[in-house]
Amino acid sequence: MAQPLNGLVASILNERELTINLGSEAGVKPDMVFSVRDETVTVKDPVTGQELGKIDREKIKVKVSAVERLFCIARTFETIQISRGYGFLSNPFERSASFETRVKTFRQSDSNLPEPIDASLSIVKVGDRVEQVISKKE
Repeated sequence: MAQPLNGLVASILNERELTINLGSEAGVKPDMVFSVRDETVTVKDPVTGQELGKIDREKIKVKVSAVERLFCIARTFETIQISRGYGFLSNPFERSASFETRVKTFRQSDSNLPEPIDASLSIVKVGDRVEQVISKKE
């Protein structure tokens, strides 16, 4: 199995797009998926101070939409379901949950408007680590 490509978020273009400091020279191709990673947290024993392990969490996944020689553009693609409360079916005594499906964004409130985003509102930061997601069929 091939080793995943690792890079960094180079810039945030809007609420759904970012650039990664890897391009065609590094082997990036359109539709590759990358995981934007949170800062690794080291867990230590509170009594001994011994390192117990590390926590490495994913913030969000992005898919490459355009590739240049030294960088690529990637955008969010996963969706989430947001509850809009309960609505009534044809029978007024029966209620059903109403959901809206939205594409994930970098905005913490998960708004779906593709406009520039203030860095303080973004879960993704310039310099965040990214790692290629390799599916089992690759």
